[in-house]
Amino acid sequence: MLNDPRGANAEGMSQNTMAALVFRHRRYRTAYAVADFGNDEVAGEREWLKSADTAAGDTLTTNPPLVTSAADLVAALTFIVEDEAFVCDSHKRLLERALTFLTPWSTPTLPPQPDAELMSLGVALDAAWASQDAIEETGGAGFDEAYAAALAVAGRIEALPATTLAGLQVKARVVAWCHGGEPIPTDDTVDGRTTDMRMVAALLRDLLAAV
Repeated sequence: MLNDPRGANAEGMSQNTMAALVFRHRRYRTAYAVADFGNDEVAGEREWLKSADTAAGDTLTTNPPLVTSAADLVAALTFIVEDEAFVCDSHKRLLERALTFLTPWSTPTLPPQPDAELMSLGVALDAAWASQDAIEETGGAGFDEAYAAALAVAGRIEALPATTLAGLQVKARVVAWCHGGEPIPTDDTVDGRTTDMRMVAALLRDLLAAV
């Protein structure tokens, strides 16, 4: 039996789609194949069917929905392939080849995150920062090592160019770490004396606020 090409997302699809109905009907057939009808198989089967979910199969037989996506097409072909009473072996083998080709196209793939490495380093920075804060709060040993670990991550973040807003936010987190999590200065202190430095501070505050 072929696997559901949409994996765990099958349950989340609208019950009006071809794909949802096909895989719902497959569950019924799987349950039917292993059902125990007892000594009186006719009566037992009749009783079992009273609680069985046969609506999907009835809909596929009488009024199947239109094929509107790659997932629907894969599901429709899967339904035909698995209906051994309907297709001969040669047809089945050809359809299986078609399914092998189509299945990768049935699940949309997200483009790679341009700043994936920066995002990963951002997670590492937060972890190192949390470790540093925990040691500082308890007064335990190892603060210098924890600070050095965070500083090393910050250096790697600094070296990578950011190409997305998310990447810029990671770099802004480094500045926040430098300030110990305190708000970026806005007054005429050493860090914000000139217009350009005040603008840098404003940009950093905006980036951090959007995280």
